[in-house]
Amino acid sequence: MNRIFKFVQSQFLYFIQNILMPRNKFLITSLLIVLSFGSLFSQKPYFIEKSPKKGEGIYAFLRRYNLNDNSCHLTKFLKLNNITKSSQLHFDKKYKLPILIYQYNGKSIRTTIGNNDYQLALRIQKYNNFLLKNNLRLTEYTKSKILWVRYGDLNCPDNIAPLEDEEKTTNNLGSKTEVLFGKKYEKVTIKDKSLKNRVFYIVSGHGGPD
Repeated sequence: MNRIFKFVQSQFLYFIQNILMPRNKFLITSLLIVLSFGSLFSQKPYFIEKSPKKGEGIYAFLRRYNLNDNSCHLTKFLKLNNITKSSQLHFDKKYKLPILIYQYNGKSIRTTIGNNDYQLALRIQKYNNFLLKNNLRLTEYTKSKILWVRYGDLNCPDNIAPLEDEEKTTNNLGSKTEVLFGKKYEKVTIKDKSLKNRVFYIVSGHGGPD
């Protein structure tokens, strides 16, 4: 969206400078001021939107984008999308992730985000390198001028506590009895709930010996 705005802006500026400028300088000056304000607003950071993969729950979705080391990422994700921990994600729907997109100014990360913390800038740089390495973004931030910044790094850096992964936890899950499996295998230990509420279709074979 920002690129489209810049293209339209550049074409409009060309039209103003080469056609309208000689006719009405006062009008042109006013329009340039308006465009300048529009450019400032267009650079305001926003939360990126992404779709989960098929079968991905909230925790797996956040883990894929390395958002599972700060519990406030989960809190922000739920708030941004108006959902709860028990909500099911849909692979054909986009959700706002707790990642802010900044327009990189070509100078430094610190001047881009308006924060002079050197260690913070290093974390942000490493995070963008992680995204590139794992094909979560296509180009380097220095080339695309798009900088990804995790919400937690800016707003709750001291709250670095791994998320309690309810999809993978193995504490106090117990066991259950399934008589369908026969006496020898009827006692089933519950190791995790990552497949809870998932639907499976079993297709039988030809029934004969292979």
